[in-house]
Amino acid sequence: MPFLRVFSALCLPGGGFVWGHFTVGYDESSLDQKSINAMCIFDENNKFGVLSISNTLGTKGLEIEEAMAKILYDESTPTRAQITSGIRRKLRFVLTDRCPAQENANRLLIERLANDELRRDLPPVQQIVCMMHHVAHQEKEFSEALSTETEALMQNIRMCLGYRQGSGWKKHNLAPGFRALTKIKTPFVSTVGCRFGDTYTNSLNILEYENEVRTILDSLAEKKLKDKQKLTEKQQALKECLTSEDWPRMRLEFGLCMVMWLHITGPLHTVVSRDTSFGTVKAALMECEDKCKMILDGMTVGDVVAELKNQHMSEQARKSLALYEGWLNQSNRHELEALQETMVNGVMNLQKKVDRDVPIIRALELNHDEKVPYTNRRCESVFAVYKALHKRLMSMNSENKAAVTRARMNNTPRWLGEKSVNDQAEMLKLSGEERKMVIENRRLARERWEKEIEDKYFKDLESLVEK
Repeated sequence: MPFLRVFSALCLPGGGFVWGHFTVGYDESSLDQKSINAMCIFDENNKFGVLSISNTLGTKGLEIEEAMAKILYDESTPTRAQITSGIRRKLRFVLTDRCPAQENANRLLIERLANDELRRDLPPVQQIVCMMHHVAHQEKEFSEALSTETEALMQNIRMCLGYRQGSGWKKHNLAPGFRALTKIKTPFVSTVGCRFGDTYTNSLNILEYENEVRTILDSLAEKKLKDKQKLTEKQQALKECLTSEDWPRMRLEFGLCMVMWLHITGPLHTVVSRDTSFGTVKAALMECEDKCKMILDGMTVGDVVAELKNQHMSEQARKSLALYEGWLNQSNRHELEALQETMVNGVMNLQKKVDRDVPIIRALELNHDEKVPYTNRRCESVFAVYKALHKRLMSMNSENKAAVTRARMNNTPRWLGEKSVNDQAEMLKLSGEERKMVIENRRLARERWEKEIEDKYFKDLESLVEK
């Protein structure tokens, strides 16, 4: 779906875009187990447009660079040639994540643009690190300091409470039971589609809803016992963890993930995800570094919680934080020392990501009050809309196939292709028993076909609706 008509209209003379400088954002996602990519564009006022959504050519750096260049050098029509040449002349930044293949692609693309005749005597294009990916990696790096048991429990929570029913984990899914008990949709999330903030979200909710989750598991276990069945392996593991002697320790670690998001990661993301000046972003990055340094210099978990109590946050976060403070006060010295060690190790892991990405942001050639995008969340929004439209289209196609199938089944004897007697004149030549045999063969053939159609189309449609 290259060059949406809306963007073309905006870029033409008299359109909505300001022809000062441009930033292009590039990201990849998956659809039906195939990789797709999107390239978005922002003007100097951060006005947003979509350049292209297409299938990914490959996952290596050279292949990604070719996909990006194919969009920026598209001259298939005079209008597109006018747009792409204007973009290349005014292109100032490329906004992407920092996976090795993407880094290589950015380097190759910047070299290609440096040799472009349209950019003669212009400064080289610079890379902006996507801070949404940075924040997600901060959370991931911190969670690697958690104990193995806590990590396993977190994964079971994702599978049993976070995954959608149609994502391949339906047998483990506890969401219907959660909704029946609490009258709300399950607030837990998975890493399918987006891993942003999943550890924080699940930690926050397991602290608040641990009793409800236990009730659901107990009720399901009783029901399955009556049917001479058992909980699935993931459900049983979740049940055992929530009732084990280690749960208070794991609960403290879950709370630690929540506290670190509220203290370090969340405030940074709040700033970089807005239409923010470069000076404000640099100040937020410095604050993030200072908070890490204070923890490494001896700030305790209790000190962090006490500081958070005076900050603005959601009612749910405030409620969970109050619960967590109570559990901290009930913990003994050895538990608090182990928790402090976990926090320090997690922050050390997190700081490695900060030290790697922040210098790239600080090196951007921007004035203090200039604004550029710092996250690729717009690309993520494009993917979400595109996937929703694709799902709707696939649903319509399935319904159409089912309708065609039903119409065909109404005329089954004429097109079954069975090696049986279909001509009325030939039927008259047969004896009574032979006619009965032909009719029975037709009936059996029709039943076989109906079952085949049901297996092939209607079950697929049912699973699609469930998704």
